[in-house]
Amino acid sequence: MEPLERRAGGGDTTLAPGPHVGRGPRDWRRSDERIREDVCQWMSDDSRLDAREIDVRVRDGDVTLEGRVEHRGARRLAEDIAAAVPGVRDVFNRLRTSDRRSA
Repeated sequence: MEPLERRAGGGDTTLAPGPHVGRGPRDWRRSDERIREDVCQWMSDDSRLDAREIDVRVRDGDVTLEGRVEHRGARRLAEDIAAAVPGVRDVFNRLRTSDRRSA
C-alpha cells in the first residue's frame, strides 16, 4: 500500500514521499507524551523484544529506559527502537539484563 498524504481541504491522495518528510513547522516539536506512546507502541510491535519489564520515561525529547530485559541483544534493540522514534533527542539506556554470561 502506498503512503497517504493529507491535502488542504481534508482529502487524502496517494503520493510518494517527497524530500521534506519530517520537516515540520518552525518551533513545532512532538510532545513527550506522544514520543512515549510511540516508543511503547514500537517496542510492543517488535516481536523480537519482550518489553513487559521496561519502564519508558521522556523529558524534553530525552528517553530513559529502565527495568530488565532477557539479554544484551534485547537491551541494544530496545535502545535502537527508542532512538528511531521521531522527536527523540537522546536515549539513556539503564536497562539491566538477566543474561548471566560474562562479557
